[in-house]
Amino acid sequence: MLNEARLNLLKVSVGILASIFTVIGVIYSIFSNETVNTTETEIIVAKERISFQKGSVSKHVTAEISGIKQYVIGIRKKQKMTIEKYSEFALQVIQKDGTDLEPVFKTDDRLVYDIPYTGDYTIVLKCKGRATFNIMIPPL
Repeated sequence: MLNEARLNLLKVSVGILASIFTVIGVIYSIFSNETVNTTETEIIVAKERISFQKGSVSKHVTAEISGIKQYVIGIRKKQKMTIEKYSEFALQVIQKDGTDLEPVFKTDDRLVYDIPYTGDYTIVLKCKGRATFNIMIPPL
């Protein structure tokens, strides 16, 4: 019984370490091209999954953010993802290999992405205050 408890503790510890390395990688990719103000404290909230109601192709999201908020969304290869921003915030879409997914079309308030593979993508928002956006993924 003691060995089982130690094994469970080890599994939890490994999971926590993996999460920490993921967060460090996301932070590095966000700030690698920017000057970071080290006097500000960033708060990172755990990833929240975005899912659509059955039959829907879009979702409206509003979040109060004090630093960084991450969302994860599953998308199929060859679909297009459109994000319409209704407030000011930095946005980054990260692929499963940790690289940025660049938009194929971009204006101040609209970003369109071609999805290269089926799987989960991470959407990272950075702001202090309210972030409001709509995400649309029409069927193939």
